Amino acid sequence: ADSVDEVTPKLQSATELLKAMNKGELSEIKSFSLPPVHLEKVFSTVLILMANNYSSQLDVSWSRVRQTISAVDRFVIKLLQFDPETIEKASAKAAKEILLPDPLLAPEVLAKHS
Repeated sequence: ADSVDEVTPKLQSATELLKAMNKGELSEIKSFSLPPVHLEKVFSTVLILMANNYSSQLDVSWSRVRQTISAVDRFVIKLLQFDPETIEKASAKAAKEILLPDPLLAPEVLAKHS
């Protein structure tokens, strides 16, 4: 199966969770100096999938995530306007390596937290 197709269910679940967050929740998340591992994985994956010209050198560290979501309104707009059809194969492969092996990031588990 195509890498994009394999990661799509987890991506959709994670995206729905992110879209459901309000500004206060995002502000709280960006205040974490050390976030829960699964939260960091989801946000790092979002950076990967939204990147143009993904490379393994892309900074997806928590400090970069915090910087990206620091302008909460801008981040939410980018997220809502994001078109999954634009995901590059290299991005999908990198996202797959983060999301698929983790049973706690399964769509049915993420749905319980939304």
